[in-house]
Amino acid sequence: MSHSPQIDVVRRFYDARGDLDVIRSVVAEDARWDVTEGFPNGGVHEGLDRIVGDFFPFLADFSEFRCIGDAFYEDGDQVIVLGRYVGTTTKGNQFTSRFAHFFTLAAGRITHLRQTSAPSPSPAPWRTDPLAPCGKSFSSTRNASWARTTPTPLPPARSSPPSRRQRRLAGDVGVGQRDDLAMSNVADVSAARSVGLLLSTMGRL
Repeated sequence: MSHSPQIDVVRRFYDARGDLDVIRSVVAEDARWDVTEGFPNGGVHEGLDRIVGDFFPFLADFSEFRCIGDAFYEDGDQVIVLGRYVGTTTKGNQFTSRFAHFFTLAAGRITHLRQTSAPSPSPAPWRTDPLAPCGKSFSSTRNASWARTTPTPLPPARSSPPSRRQRRLAGDVGVGQRDDLAMSNVADVSAARSVGLLLSTMGRL
């Protein structure tokens, strides 16, 4: 579904592009914004004044910031949007980032937004990774931090205690124990012969 009264409200919210007058016209006074951590000004913001005063100021770090809805779904008072953030920081770095928005509406206004995106847009320097799917962008500072990571050294290997056969060769096994080893060797040889006989028989079938 791409059009309905509730979806049209969400579309007007996207088309506002930071225009606070439009945002105030489509967002309820007691709205709740639940924004994923890592996104600019992420966290929970209660009430329209807190949303406008504490969340939206991140737009000052961008010369352009757009929410592009690629797919809209409606179920009762819920509108779900899958889309992309697209824009340019004030330093001229372009970015794109996928998002999922879960809106709740009442009386023609947005009362609740749950948001998630990966990776989250940031005013830090961005670059486009040619190996990333769908033009996904990653922060160059984060990549540099990853490149400097030193692998954790493995703990030193612990040597195993010598076997009875090794101890016998070293003269550290008693006579009774040598007899036990001899019987063990005989059993090993018998088992090997049995396996060989079985394989030979199967080869003739």
